[in-house]
Amino acid sequence: MWIRASRGVPGMNFSEVSFALDKLQDWPKKTSMRRRAEEIIGESSFSHKERIDWLTESGPITGAGKIALADSWRAIGEPGKALEAVRDAWHNNSLERDVEREVLSTYGKQLTQYDHRARVEFLLWTNQRTAASKLKYLLTSDYRKLVDARIALAARSRNVDALVDAVPANLQDNPGLLYERAKWRRQKLRNQDVATPLLTGIDGNDIPEAGRSRLWDERNIAIRTDLKDGNWSRAYQLASPHGMESGGDFAEAEWVSGWIALRLKNDADRSLQHFETMSDGVSTPISLARGKYWAGRARDALGQPDAARTDYTAAAEHKFTYYGQLAAERLDDKKLAFPKTSEPTAEEIAAFEDKPMVQALRLLGESGEERLFREFAYHMDDLLETESEYLLLARIATEYQVPDVGVRGAKAGLAKGIVSTDAAYPVVAYPLLREPQVERPLMLALSRQESEMNPNAISHVGARGLMQFMPATARNEARLRGLPYRTSWLTDDPGYNMTLGGQHLDTLLSRFNGSYIMTAAAYNAGPSRPRQWIQDYGDPRTGQVDPIDWVEFIPFSETRNYVQRVLENTQVYRHRLSGEPIDIEIEEDLDRGRE
Repeated sequence: MWIRASRGVPGMNFSEVSFALDKLQDWPKKTSMRRRAEEIIGESSFSHKERIDWLTESGPITGAGKIALADSWRAIGEPGKALEAVRDAWHNNSLERDVEREVLSTYGKQLTQYDHRARVEFLLWTNQRTAASKLKYLLTSDYRKLVDARIALAARSRNVDALVDAVPANLQDNPGLLYERAKWRRQKLRNQDVATPLLTGIDGNDIPEAGRSRLWDERNIAIRTDLKDGNWSRAYQLASPHGMESGGDFAEAEWVSGWIALRLKNDADRSLQHFETMSDGVSTPISLARGKYWAGRARDALGQPDAARTDYTAAAEHKFTYYGQLAAERLDDKKLAFPKTSEPTAEEIAAFEDKPMVQALRLLGESGEERLFREFAYHMDDLLETESEYLLLARIATEYQVPDVGVRGAKAGLAKGIVSTDAAYPVVAYPLLREPQVERPLMLALSRQESEMNPNAISHVGARGLMQFMPATARNEARLRGLPYRTSWLTDDPGYNMTLGGQHLDTLLSRFNGSYIMTAAAYNAGPSRPRQWIQDYGDPRTGQVDPIDWVEFIPFSETRNYVQRVLENTQVYRHRLSGEPIDIEIEEDLDRGRE
């Protein structure tokens, strides 16, 4: 039933999908099933009143569902509510071409030029250029010229200059046109300097919500270029009017706005507003700790030590995170001690194994259906409620040779404040061919970040094993160390993988004078990158730049996140390997390599 309903098997009627939704409440792809049900509710035997009740109970979430709702409102004599639902779908949702025709046939006379512009703007911002072009005839002649120019720019056509020039003067500052021109200049001309000024003319609040992440992606590239070039004011101008209210891009936009204001523009008042807005709009421990730590830094700069301490205390509630650990050091609250994992009771094991989702997970594991196993497990990890449940999920994952699934699940638990220490931070001890000089906690921290402790992991680019070695890098490291090499050993022999990984870390640490942050950055982005970033932002080993700021200057979000996660995990693994509470030393680790 789940497979049929979640995959939208042809011929499955509304009653069947609705029944599956009701019976499979906690199963994966509930949203997909809901979407399918909304698309076919018009074929159901429901009365219009029943359709309205069903659609409004937890939706509608699709354009088709909103149009079905409008039709039912219209059928029972509520034209105002019908038009409201139609306009919502027309402005904010993708629709099949036949549904668009139906809307125009039924409601076309009630839709205005404003509605049609909103429709085409949504389509263009969501990269549905063909659909937008087909609706041009609904627009004024001037707006059609704007649409033509935007489509040509997005497609990187040859005649863009003439089409842009043809756009009337009153539409030349259209946010979508400015965005497409900026992106075209960056990609076609490979010139950020002529692209960025166009982006400063856009307020994120003036574009459809669906397009704000696309705008942020383009602006973020420009911001990082301006940070490299020392253009702090324009970087702030680009970051702050983002128009987003939630999500990862919102958190990053608010944070970087605050950081630029505090650390580069010396405007603590303004920075505090951004850090507080960020903190109020996020929920994950990593983001909460980041926002509160920097709010504390802003309050320190404002001469508010008591308020700063309150913010640092809030950040330090999340001691397994990078900024939570930095906040703890500021408070001189350095002890790190995770609860020891308790063995699940017989009753807990029985209750867990009795869950239908767990039974389905075992069936998938026995059948060798790894993709579906992962899909179910990743869905389950958001639903589990106790430390024991996360530990039991990790054990099932290990049993079916996908231990990374257990680590990822336990990370989801950490995000909810549920600490299953053994599952979240597994300790592996494989025999090494040669002991490296690098400390074991750093190797484990990096392995957790690279592969989530899966010795069989192979990435989409071909990196292999626990420490995710590219074969060419591994072969070279083996040659330098006088060790034998076979590519298959990188996944077949975890001890061999960690041997080469430890030796490679020794090489990088030597190259960067013992700097942990540069070594981690080099492991992720390549050894040439940190040298370039030293030229761009200064050398944290010589005091040219604060190491915390240097990490945040890293232009690649993946590498910034990587360095922070490796350093925070290093603190945890020191505790795990010692078996005792330890002092957090993240500030000392940030300073390693200082001359």
